[in-house]
Amino acid sequence: MLRVHLHAEDLARVRFATAPAPVLETAMILLELRNRPQSATRGHHDWRPRARSALSSSARPLVQLVPSQHHALYLDVLTTDAEQAFQLVRDTATSVHAENLTRIAQIGVIPIPTWLRRYADGDTGVLDALDDALRAFHTTCLAQLWPTVTARFHDDITHRMTTLGAHGLAAMISTLSPDLCLTGTTITARYPWDRDVHLHGHGLILMPSAFWTGHPRITWDPQDPSQHVLIYPARTNYRTTTGPIMEKGDALAGLVGATRAAVLRALAQPSTTSGLAGHVGISVSSASEHTTALRNAGLVTSHRLGQAVHHHLTHLGISVLMQH
Repeated sequence: MLRVHLHAEDLARVRFATAPAPVLETAMILLELRNRPQSATRGHHDWRPRARSALSSSARPLVQLVPSQHHALYLDVLTTDAEQAFQLVRDTATSVHAENLTRIAQIGVIPIPTWLRRYADGDTGVLDALDDALRAFHTTCLAQLWPTVTARFHDDITHRMTTLGAHGLAAMISTLSPDLCLTGTTITARYPWDRDVHLHGHGLILMPSAFWTGHPRITWDPQDPSQHVLIYPARTNYRTTTGPIMEKGDALAGLVGATRAAVLRALAQPSTTSGLAGHVGISVSSASEHTTALRNAGLVTSHRLGQAVHHHLTHLGISVLMQH
């Protein structure tokens, strides 16, 4: 059983992540494959052959990030830009890794792999192999799925925020998973082992995952170990399961194209061009082309602030998004 204890300060600081994180989603793909290797779970089966194929090549070392059926090693959980995330995984101070290894060991559920100790010591060979594996997997598998991942992320949060506004925090948290509920000031959830987490006023970040289908999982941000992140399965909405994870037609993607639909959905949260590119997993020039087309259609408005261009949905854009 997992118990996350929230004080008044924590309740005021429960919030959603701003965008999906590529290194975290890589870990969740690996964990999903480890737990349900032959699964054809509705809404998730189409990505599995692609992931297995990617892991059979130069990305094979990533398998070691999931040393057991119940435990994954989270090297980065919040960075939304893939290139920045890869660099953080490589450049994070060895002292941070040593602290995280100590925390993992204290949980007492898995032995620490030798290669991970070498990684924490800054072994160049291990760093190179891991960096190459992350990049290879992203290029071969995850980048092609990213527009759908982004669409599901924003759709999930929009749905949760509607519940929050109508019914309050406890009801919203209870919708994240049938295995999870908020009673008083404690979140409880089914978990592989008994665990108590105290947030000490730092709050909690909620992160929907497009690939994980199991019970909620909790970890900490390697860049700020005081910050905990609760990972839960993103809800399946057939309007946003497009491209490689598609089961039924997506009217919005059919109207404007899959990538442009992902851009429009991502702009449910206003963004700069570079931020939008990172969220959707496309180049900055491509993001600029898509926002220009959407702006010409009256769905997006843009304004320059300093050297950055900021994009927002218009009333028409919001209406189109809500109808699709």
